[in-house]
Amino acid sequence: MSIIQGSSISASSTESGSADFYEYPIEQSLRFDGSSHFSRTPASPDSLRWTVSLWLKRSALGSLQTIFSGYDGVGTNDTTGGYTMLRFDSNDKITFLARNYSIFTTDSEYRDTSAWYHIVLVFNSSSSSALLYVNSVLQTTTSPSTSYIDSANSWNSGATSGITNQIGSFNSGNKLNGYIAEFNNIDGQALDASYFGEISQDIWVPKTFDGTSSTGGSTVSTNYGTNGFHLDFSTFDTRLPITMPVSGVVHDTSQQKIGSSSIYFNNSGYLKVNDHAKIDAMSGTNDWTYEFWFNNKDSSVNNGYQYAMFNGTMPDANNSQCEFHKQSGLNYECRIATSVGIQTLSSNAHADNQWHHAAMCRDSTGIRLYINGYLEDEVLGNFSVHNTSSGLHFGYRPYDGYKWYGWLDEIRLSTVARYTSNFTPQTTPFTKDNYTALLIHSDNANGSTTFVDSAGAPAGIGTDVSGNENHWTVN
Repeated sequence: MSIIQGSSISASSTESGSADFYEYPIEQSLRFDGSSHFSRTPASPDSLRWTVSLWLKRSALGSLQTIFSGYDGVGTNDTTGGYTMLRFDSNDKITFLARNYSIFTTDSEYRDTSAWYHIVLVFNSSSSSALLYVNSVLQTTTSPSTSYIDSANSWNSGATSGITNQIGSFNSGNKLNGYIAEFNNIDGQALDASYFGEISQDIWVPKTFDGTSSTGGSTVSTNYGTNGFHLDFSTFDTRLPITMPVSGVVHDTSQQKIGSSSIYFNNSGYLKVNDHAKIDAMSGTNDWTYEFWFNNKDSSVNNGYQYAMFNGTMPDANNSQCEFHKQSGLNYECRIATSVGIQTLSSNAHADNQWHHAAMCRDSTGIRLYINGYLEDEVLGNFSVHNTSSGLHFGYRPYDGYKWYGWLDEIRLSTVARYTSNFTPQTTPFTKDNYTALLIHSDNANGSTTFVDSAGAPAGIGTDVSGNENHWTVN
């Protein structure tokens, strides 16, 4: 099993005539060579509804080949689940089995080894239905059965925990010979193919899974659910490096807003995220949100001037991007560098030694500062925000050395304006979605100096990049 860089889902000039033919090009796939597979054993049962979406290209025909399966090891004992499986049969049709029984076999055959097939299986035991889409088309099937579509299915653990799931194999046999790309498993939602693909110039192509249907306009949560996952088969670490150039920042279990600790800044150290395309995306006329929880320890330190966040080096329109700091007294200020100068937003007084939520948002109508979910100030207009290459600093402004004395928690940067009116700040950990550019939790041992970007994922072809950490093992 290996990454095949040349087997991608992207447009050639002859296909599109346009560079933006694919809104979401898939640049790599995983080659299943008929001898290896993925495995994972979920620790808890799934819901009664789930959706699997993947792109697949075949390399061999005329034999049983498993796309994915779940097996409880019991064999023919369908009362506890038996096996759940989606596979190609020896006639190159797709068969779905649940609790050891055939639910359907497609009327169509899939024999084009040069083509990518987009396969979406929608399982809903509450309505006793299992639907299969191939390249957006709902497939017709021979003698479909719904008798065994229930909570005992063994994909995602089924009704019990500890059931082995495999991709590219069933019980370590009937292995797949072909390529898979962009494998999404949504636990808890029954979604059709329009959530994962779209028509472009009469061709069905991939799109980012963002929870918005292209057919009905309805919106669902992008939460993958307990056993959900997203495998993009990347071999690259997509986390932004977070450094501590000057010591004096630690995880502190004596103070926390979310989780078991928060990040303590002792007025000497700071954190830095070097310039990156994800940070650059929060400039120009793009929408964005900076947000975090803050707790100032002593407002008199540094004559009251303390910087929780500063993106840039100097407080002017040419060397900064966005900043949030405490002024003298108990008031706070957000400053945004735009093409028409610095835009300043001010807050009311907020007491020391208490937790407060700050959110700074930009969209086409203006820039807004929210504290504890309430709009404190705004400037209206479609501002173009300056882009600095100096890096993002937490607890520090490089220009004059002002630092932060207190705590920060649950830091998130987003490439969307998450708030456009008053809101109730979330008091549980954020989970990453397609708009999360940076996410720093604090749920570490006291005194730890390890800071990780949870918006990305570590390297590894079996790494779940959904944020659930439902990783897979190569066998």
